[in-house]
Amino acid sequence: MAEKLGIKPNIEKEISFENYTASDFSPYVSTSEIYVTGGIFFIGAKEYSVNDFIIAKTECADDAGFPIVNKSWIEIIAYCNELSKRNNLDCVYEISKNGKKVKAHFSKNGYRLPTKEEWYWVATGAEKRTVFDLKSNLNSSVWYLKNSDEKIHRIAQKDANPLGVYDMFGNVAEWCWDSDGEDYRLVCGGFYGSSERFVSPSDFASKHRQDSEENYIGFRLVRSCTKRSY
Repeated sequence: MAEKLGIKPNIEKEISFENYTASDFSPYVSTSEIYVTGGIFFIGAKEYSVNDFIIAKTECADDAGFPIVNKSWIEIIAYCNELSKRNNLDCVYEISKNGKKVKAHFSKNGYRLPTKEEWYWVATGAEKRTVFDLKSNLNSSVWYLKNSDEKIHRIAQKDANPLGVYDMFGNVAEWCWDSDGEDYRLVCGGFYGSSERFVSPSDFASKHRQDSEENYIGFRLVRSCTKRSY
């Protein structure tokens, strides 16, 4: 669906985000979502777990089908709340007046960004991960330096992963919820200009200022559900 949303914030000013809407978004938010069964997994020697949740099969894209980029983390957080309101869902985020402090309520059913654990779980195939070999399917499933002509492509033009989710390791990187130092947030996945090294599960995250706007960072939405916990 196409949404025309509010005004772009200047986060250097004291702004009330209570009724904030992100005006220059005209995103197509994929109505194609999948239910993801949670589980326990390892990154290196460290154990992680995720609960069940719902994720969009594609990144949020414009009316032409290209991923929405050049949006800061805080703009997207505010957009998530606005989209939740418009769909009669509970807002996940509490946002301070200057937009720099955000508290998440993961028990709420509204739209939000994935955690790094949720992102990794889906990107590597979740409960089907043992049958998914990204390296063997790199050219058919990922837009990266060797096949992208160093430009953004429309969503869902490459093969989906075993869960039916598109473009997690390439085309554009994706904002996640997690912080990494003051005013920094994690970005997961590679993009159209990434080398093979940076479109792999072993090196999947980097940090960016939460007020930065980059032409290679997009976003994908998730929602919490309570069917099962780990």
